[in-house]
Amino acid sequence: MPTNSARIASPPSESTLDARLCAELGAQLARAREAQGLTIAQVAERLLLSARQAKALETVEFTAFHNATFHLGALRKYVALLALDDTLLNRVADSLVKPDPQAILLIPAESSEDANVSRSGRALSIVGLALLMALLAGGGYYLARARAAESASAPMSIPPAVAPSASTASAATSVPVAREPAVVTASDASAASAPDAGTSAAPADPESQGFGVVRAQRATWLFLRDLENVVTERPLAQGESFALETQPSYLAIGTTEAELTIGGRSVDLSRFVSNGQIRIKAGDFDALAQGASPIPAPMPVTQP
Repeated sequence: MPTNSARIASPPSESTLDARLCAELGAQLARAREAQGLTIAQVAERLLLSARQAKALETVEFTAFHNATFHLGALRKYVALLALDDTLLNRVADSLVKPDPQAILLIPAESSEDANVSRSGRALSIVGLALLMALLAGGGYYLARARAAESASAPMSIPPAVAPSASTASAATSVPVAREPAVVTASDASAASAPDAGTSAAPADPESQGFGVVRAQRATWLFLRDLENVVTERPLAQGESFALETQPSYLAIGTTEAELTIGGRSVDLSRFVSNGQIRIKAGDFDALAQGASPIPAPMPVTQP
């Protein structure tokens, strides 16, 4: 028989903005933009956003941004661009609701039969986890014993004693003699510093000094967040390159006409296209760093 009890569930992890306040601020932005004679395309170019994102700030389209924090950051730049009073913007910022990890929600529980199945599944999961931990612990114990045995059986190498030579002994007992400093001419210095033509070193590859390189095939913008949560925003001219010194946690490029190389190898960016932009997340970069090669698109599943 179905039960009427309730079970505990975790709250959603996404932050949100107050839609009513965003709509009020969006209308204010639209009126100010039209009064200043600016178009959506001009605003997008100055804010380093796509035209869809610039319009979304006025029409409150939350899906145009990666998350609520990015949406709020774009609103701040738009308000600053139009030189508007930030009172309403601060109210929007105060409405940013971040999930409380300690909060709980009550939702209807499953039926008694489903509950029995769930409990059985949880019990099997706990047993499997215990077995896995035991196997790992046993493997670590035997590995440690094997390494200890190898260390005990390895002979200790002692460097042989070297008797001092006659020249060394005489040098140790001789009295130093003062000498006049040598005079080096300009020609001698240039000859000493000039590299050998046969052994000249090739210039270092800039990609070998970092994680990868982004090249823009047309004028656009770049948004980069590194693993230490440091954000870089900048425009890219047509044909300009931008070096990724370390592996990013998020990369967005305002156009699909761009190239990305990692370790000197080209990456297929077609699967990272979203809303006319290129967006690559941390998990995607982990896969690219392991293979540094294009990731094929998922194959469709055919039903038998």
